[in-house]
Amino acid sequence: MSFDDACDEQWQHRFARGFVESVRVADQTTSGGFPSAVLHIEVTHRAWLDHVREGDTWESYAEVETWFELAECAPITPDGTDAPIDDPGDSFIAVPRVVWGDWLQMGPALLELPAYAPTAYTTRDRIDDPAHIPADWIGRAVRVMLELHGAEDVSLVDGTASTLAWMHLDGTFGVTRNARITSIARLVPKASRRGGKLTYARVFDHVKAEFVGAYTSGRRIELAFRIAPDRRELDLGASADVLSLLAWGGNGRLATDRQPNTELATALAADAERLDIGDSFRLIDRVADSYVAHYTVTYEPGHDLDDLPPRRIREILTAEWPTARLSITMTDERWATLPHDDTWADDVGTRAITGRP
Repeated sequence: MSFDDACDEQWQHRFARGFVESVRVADQTTSGGFPSAVLHIEVTHRAWLDHVREGDTWESYAEVETWFELAECAPITPDGTDAPIDDPGDSFIAVPRVVWGDWLQMGPALLELPAYAPTAYTTRDRIDDPAHIPADWIGRAVRVMLELHGAEDVSLVDGTASTLAWMHLDGTFGVTRNARITSIARLVPKASRRGGKLTYARVFDHVKAEFVGAYTSGRRIELAFRIAPDRRELDLGASADVLSLLAWGGNGRLATDRQPNTELATALAADAERLDIGDSFRLIDRVADSYVAHYTVTYEPGHDLDDLPPRRIREILTAEWPTARLSITMTDERWATLPHDDTWADDVGTRAITGRP
């Protein structure tokens, strides 16, 4: 098992009882507000205690309340097998480069990443000279040995291994540049105990809606956004969210800072002074219904990407993404004025849903 497995609730649910036969608590006390106890742990195989020596101590501890049930699991033994699986199935996930935003502006449009924890994979074709990497490895999932950090499962962005993209099962992601690499090998799936999986809901939670156009007529405003092609919606739940979008431009700044001559900006500034509210969030919550009469959002169809075969997923990801159209009716046409800067709404969040086709 790996550290990722230990932090994965699905993996723990399925396999914890295969390693631990029983746990008994004894001598439980509380001192200075902190609990302490002696744990008597019986494992299913002596190999699971090979790394523990009498007198060992740990510099950290955790008090965890397991809120989920642990499934029955036959005793697990150290089999030592690294036999690869010929058909990868759902072992890998194609992730659009746009997920990394400004961190990654060059490289393949789609990057292959492992969908499971490192224990689900073995390696082939190790290269000890990362300066000479086959061209067909670019954009593929690999395991690199980093001089300072050990093994990491990543996607290879260029042919010199100077740029590596990664994403963990919890959706955290990043880019590693110019790391000292001692070897690199292709990542291949193997028969293993698998827990949680990296899903597209997690992947696309990092991708903001792309503002693609606006139309105004009288009191009406229509905004168009390109959104990720899974089942997703704009992160709008109330009139206050809509007014925040119009007033802040999706970038956390009030319209008075961005477009001081619009009537909406002037009116909001007057409201802040009249109500003696200096906090922008409180102001928007207080006055939203005075400006936004109602709004609707319509969506082009999305896809349950996690249920589709890899080839179909790649087709969808490389095609034009669906559009969400936000139609807003203001209480007065004076408020239906937008800034002229095309980037004013470049930070609108989205969220995964299951109820919309």
